[in-house]
Amino acid sequence: LKGWQSIGARNLNLAGHPPMRRKKLWSAKWNPAEDETWRRSGGQGKLRLLRPIDDPNAPPSVLKELNNQADPDRRRRMRREVATLETLPHPSTPRLLDHNTEHFADPSIDLYSVFEFIPGPTLGKYVADRGPLALEESLALVRALLDILGVYHDAGSGHRDVKPDNIILRDSDPLSPVLIDFGLTFNSDEPHGDDTPDWQQVGNRFLALPEHAAF
Repeated sequence: LKGWQSIGARNLNLAGHPPMRRKKLWSAKWNPAEDETWRRSGGQGKLRLLRPIDDPNAPPSVLKELNNQADPDRRRRMRREVATLETLPHPSTPRLLDHNTEHFADPSIDLYSVFEFIPGPTLGKYVADRGPLALEESLALVRALLDILGVYHDAGSGHRDVKPDNIILRDSDPLSPVLIDFGLTFNSDEPHGDDTPDWQQVGNRFLALPEHAAF
């Protein structure tokens, strides 16, 4: 009984009431878009559509929240993603619109970021629905992606998670790829303590390069 009481006490505040849900900090500037059927979730976070409170007719934007707000590694990665896109904006990556990741070191604050919504399917979805791209389209797509990656590599930054689900074809155009999800980005000038350990696997294990999966 004593153990049961202690468990129950941890789930109540001092007034004997269930703990209040933490306020969604983005809600001061954003409202959920009316199309609540569009939601996505992955290993790192969950996505939904928003519109700015002061411009309800604006195009939708994408909210990203962490699945595990208490995980310090994921909080650092979210901060790294925002810093990369803030420092090196590119027409073929989503525009960063809002965030509070400067608080990444404070686990009491739920982090969020808001990005431009890119209309169109992922490369994986496009190929699944329509079949493989023609050779000329494939080569043009690869060249466009190399141009994007080259900008970041020249600045000492690597994406580390390029895969069909992280490539959106803007307006379903294979010649207009947009690279998303910079959550696993590596920056060569990071503090040593932020390095990925040698044993830690990142990205999709089914799409890993051989040199990344040697262990």
